[in-house]
This record gives sequence, structure tokens and C-alpha cells, in this order.
Amino acid sequence: MYTMASIAIMIGGAVFNATAFIGDNYLAKALGRGGKAALEEKKHHDKALKDYQAAYAKYSATEHSFSTGSRPTCKQRSRPSRT
Repeated sequence: MYTMASIAIMIGGAVFNATAFIGDNYLAKALGRGGKAALEEKKHHDKALKDYQAAYAKYSATEHSFSTGSRPTCKQRSRPSRT
């Protein structure tokens, strides 16, 4: 008797999960304006990635010039004696 109930619960859970998955995909397509929203998001992502890569290249070039010794030197401040 308990095995029949557990099997029914398992099958019911599988049907419920499948229905939720299919319904989620349907709602995503219906509310997402088809592929237009995905295409806009891809364009936005690609632009942001290009901007990031350009900024990182500029930053890397600046950091590399510092590591090669072209960093401006700072004068040491003289400290007052503690006596």
C-alpha cells in the first residue's frame, strides 16, 4: 500500500516538474518578445565586453610601463630625529 502511494507521488512529482518546465519555457518565449530581447541583450553584452577589453588594455599598458621602471620617482621625506 505504501509502495503504491510512493510510486504515485513520484510520478505526480515528475509530471508536475515537466509541466512547470514546459510552462516556464512557454512564458519565457511569450513574455520575452521572441528572439528580439535575446538579440538586444547580446548586442548590449558585446558592447560592454568591448568597452571592458579596451579599458583593461589601457590599464595593462599603464601598469606595464610602471613595472619597467618608468614610474616617476618620489623624493624621500626627511624624518625628524626622535631624540
